[in-house]
Amino acid sequence: MKPVYTTILFLLAGITAYTQSVDYDRGTNLVKVNNIDSFLLVKKNKDLFNFDLSLQNRRGEELAYLKEVQIQHWDPVSKEQKAEQYFIVTFNQTGNYCKLPDNGFNETKWVAKQIVAAGLIVNNTIEPSAERRFIISYKGFFNNDNTAMAPAINYPPPAADYPPPGNNTVSSTGILIKANRIYSNDEMIGSFKNVTSYDNYQTIQVYNKDGFNIAEASHPNGNNEADWQVKLINERRTITLLFNPDQPLEALFRYFLNKGYLH
Repeated sequence: MKPVYTTILFLLAGITAYTQSVDYDRGTNLVKVNNIDSFLLVKKNKDLFNFDLSLQNRRGEELAYLKEVQIQHWDPVSKEQKAEQYFIVTFNQTGNYCKLPDNGFNETKWVAKQIVAAGLIVNNTIEPSAERRFIISYKGFFNNDNTAMAPAINYPPPAADYPPPGNNTVSSTGILIKANRIYSNDEMIGSFKNVTSYDNYQTIQVYNKDGFNIAEASHPNGNNEADWQVKLINERRTITLLFNPDQPLEALFRYFLNKGYLH
C-alpha cells in the first residue's frame, strides 16, 4: 500500500499547487508563488528552439539541472519518424534523476508548476521526501547510495524472436545474455526489453546498468537482409547497423559496449 499512498500524496500536492498562482518572469528568471518570491529557473545552453534549465534557490545556488532532450524514433505503425521531447532532471546533492515530459508550450512556466506541485523547494533547499516522491512519480532512478529507495522495474522476458543463447553460454561476441540482462566478462553491463511488435517490426529498448535508456533498436522480423535502425537517445540521432542473423542481440550489444554506451 505504501507506493499507492505515496502517489496519492503527490496528487494531492499537485491539486494544491494548481490552486495557487504560479508566475514566471522571463527577465529575472524568478518564479513567484502567490506573488511571493520562491525560486529561479535559469535558461542554459540555449539555441533556436531548445534550452536547458537550472533550478536555483533565491540566492542563486543551483539545486537541480534540467537537460532538454529531443529525439526522433521510428514508429513501426505509421512507418515514419516521430519526435519526442523531455527534460532529464538531475538533483545536484543526491544525483537522483528522472525524465520529466515536456508539454512543448510555455515550457518554463509548465516546469515551474511541476516543481511547485511537488513541493520540492522548502527554505531555499530541496525537501528530501518531496524529491523522493517526485523521482518515484516520474519513474526515475535513485543514485547508487540510495538504490534501496528506487521502485522495482519489472522488465518483460525476451520475445521468442530473439531467444537467449542456450545454457547461458558466452557467444563469439563475448556477450552473454541471461533473461533480459546483458553481461560481459561475468559483469552485468545493462539490460533490455522487447517492445510489442507492430506490422512485423521488433523494437528493443536497451538500458545501461543504472537503468537509463540509452538506445532503441528496430528491425523487421524475418528479413535478414535489413539493417538495424538504432536511435541513440542522448545523441538525438539515428544510425544504421548491420544485422547479424546468427547472433542479432549479441552483436548489437557488442557495438554498444565497444562504443562505450554500455560498460
